[in-house]
Amino acid sequence: MNRANVAWRRLLSGLGMALLLGAAGCRASERETASPLMAVDSSLAATAPKSGAAPESGAAPESRAALVSGLRRDVEALAVVIGVRDGEHPRELKAAVQYIGCALESVGAGPATLQSYEVEGRTHYNIYIELRGTSEPEEIVVVGAHHDTARGTPGADDNASGVAGIIALARRITASPVRPARTVRFVAFDTEEPPHIRTPNMGSYHYARACRERNDNIVGMLSLDMIGYFSDAPGSQRSPVKDESYPTVGNFIAFAGHSDDRRLILGAQQAFNQAAPMSAQVMVVPAMIAKRAPMPLGANSSDQWSFWQWGYPGIMATDTANWRNQNYHKPSDTADTLDYERMAVAVEGLEAVVRDWAGRGEAGSVRGSD
Repeated sequence: MNRANVAWRRLLSGLGMALLLGAAGCRASERETASPLMAVDSSLAATAPKSGAAPESGAAPESRAALVSGLRRDVEALAVVIGVRDGEHPRELKAAVQYIGCALESVGAGPATLQSYEVEGRTHYNIYIELRGTSEPEEIVVVGAHHDTARGTPGADDNASGVAGIIALARRITASPVRPARTVRFVAFDTEEPPHIRTPNMGSYHYARACRERNDNIVGMLSLDMIGYFSDAPGSQRSPVKDESYPTVGNFIAFAGHSDDRRLILGAQQAFNQAAPMSAQVMVVPAMIAKRAPMPLGANSSDQWSFWQWGYPGIMATDTANWRNQNYHKPSDTADTLDYERMAVAVEGLEAVVRDWAGRGEAGSVRGSD
């Protein structure tokens, strides 16, 4: 067994992460770093729900009920069992990385990969799996979500919901008998939250830079950031833009990005609306402003920003965060505030977007509408 696998299994042992895997094995390698993870207390994982076993290829499609159950399980594991995952809680951040890594491995796509990086003298980790494409494997679609939380919050919507989303998408797409033409990577990033947002300290910035250094051909990046909070109450939705036509009820998903990726945004909206009984709205900010503005503009407030800095196209899927969810960046962002039924509908729509990007676009681009 090589050093990387020894380091991975040492941390597994320290966490008791077999409880999270059930029957699934955990074979993650630390291919992008030689720094071993340090073991943390098993108490964080001792009562965590078990993650699902690897699905059989060609198995019957996952039911809505199973999808809802899986989303709830993963959100509760991160936001309840593990809890606050900010810079002051490195033990919990490591526990989150282990849980996510094992959950991703359990889908059966192969071993997870850790990428380590340093921020202010502390080691942080991104973790991902890769489902290699069949006919266009050198063209890559990245589906990502940050796993850290704002200071002092359990981060159920922000962003355990997004992480649960990428785990569910990885499970569903891997289980399908129809493999994607393009390679799809499912990535969980650290250090997205303040004070790191829109800086080179973001985990996604380190990841995108490594991709550029390898000359990876990323044709589209989809960031899932807060996808679990919905409301049918009148006035439950505020508008991030001055647009009187924008919905005032918070029961939709929004796709956000900059004007250079307009085709990507509109294509995502189209694929989502065709697949899910939920509407998708869009927000497009001028590219010159979105890429460089230091202040939050909505469209530039997640991991797609990092990919823009390295010349890759990227958009965000979101429930619009503080424009709807009053628990945003507060201790009240708890697992019991989310709507898992509608979150499952959103994931089904997002699955259609990922499949469209990964399997039906023309070579070198992803489908969109002009």
